[in-house]
Amino acid sequence: MKMKNLFGMALLSCFLCMTLTFVACSSSDDEQVGTYSYKVSFSALNEATSSSDTSEGVTSSDVTKAYLAGIGAEKSNFTLTGTQSACDAQVVAGCATAQKSLQGQTSKMDATLEVRNMSTNTVLHTASFVKGTKISAN
Repeated sequence: MKMKNLFGMALLSCFLCMTLTFVACSSSDDEQVGTYSYKVSFSALNEATSSSDTSEGVTSSDVTKAYLAGIGAEKSNFTLTGTQSACDAQVVAGCATAQKSLQGQTSKMDATLEVRNMSTNTVLHTASFVKGTKISAN
């Protein structure tokens, strides 16, 4: 009888040790997959819209198109699905691609562009444009 109790206690102890080991190895910090909303917009914009201005240069429309193409989005408000860090990284990489594609062109506006994760209200990228100056690769 004592052997059965001892065996039962040993088995229960092993089960508890295994359970605690598996619980300890799982991380509560693992990111969950979700859908995150983003927005590309100008927080400040002073753009000459005169039809007599025929100078070469980049407009807010050109900048927006470059950023959306770099990110892989069709509209200024868009969503991505994945972990937050992966989605944010995709947006930041797309912003770098867009900024590089605009590099060396002349700005036709004074503006500040923001790319924001609307789900967390975090600004992921800002770029400033000064009328008459060449755009750098930030």
